Amino acid sequence: MNQNFRKQIFIEFFSALFVFFLIQNTNQQVNLYYFIGGVAFFLSVLVKNHYWWHFIHLVFMPGIYLSSTLHIHPIFFLFGFFILFFTSKGAIKDQVPLFLSNKKTNEELYKLVKKYEPKSFLDIGSGISTTLVYLAKRFIDMKISGVENSYLTYKIGTLRLKDYDNAQVKLTNLWDTPLKEYDFIYAFLSPSPMEKLWVKIKSETNPGTIFVSNSFPVPNVNPETVIEVEGTNRKLYVYQV
Repeated sequence: MNQNFRKQIFIEFFSALFVFFLIQNTNQQVNLYYFIGGVAFFLSVLVKNHYWWHFIHLVFMPGIYLSSTLHIHPIFFLFGFFILFFTSKGAIKDQVPLFLSNKKTNEELYKLVKKYEPKSFLDIGSGISTTLVYLAKRFIDMKISGVENSYLTYKIGTLRLKDYDNAQVKLTNLWDTPLKEYDFIYAFLSPSPMEKLWVKIKSETNPGTIFVSNSFPVPNVNPETVIEVEGTNRKLYVYQV
């Protein structure tokens, strides 16, 4: 278990302990669960967690209470676990949850690809291959690749790409993926791996390679340009090796 997950567990434990000593009236059970969620949310903001952890801590304990009142059959929880596992392996191992690039973002990415005219494109963490499909339709002479380490999203992606001879996706980890053959690399990951990923990109790619990160900048590295995606809160950080 990495340090970040230990921190999240500590937040939940401390919140529950704090509320337990503050409210010892067991008749207030509903308020107790919501109170724990509120305290955990406050602590998550206080320790400057990534924004998605704020939401997780806010709903975790109230969600447990609400699910216990609905008398849901245990098989549904097992089914939900497998769905999450097979779509969120990156969140467990690399702190990279499943993010999907929207149409506006892909339109801006299309403009960048058209500007730099790469011969090969790689989407690191390609999810269900939305970006790969979008580009494969428009750049039929460019080699388009993706890597995805969650099995279910990978399978969905391969099905979506079956009609495109110029695009493929591989089931593998980003750290095991050689980058030398690509001259345009795109990633929509999380803040956690960015510094290490940039080191990998610089050490494995050729000078002039373009790296575009959706929403998450490389720490302490100035991008060539930053593109604000219209109608969204997302930005594309453009770097050149």
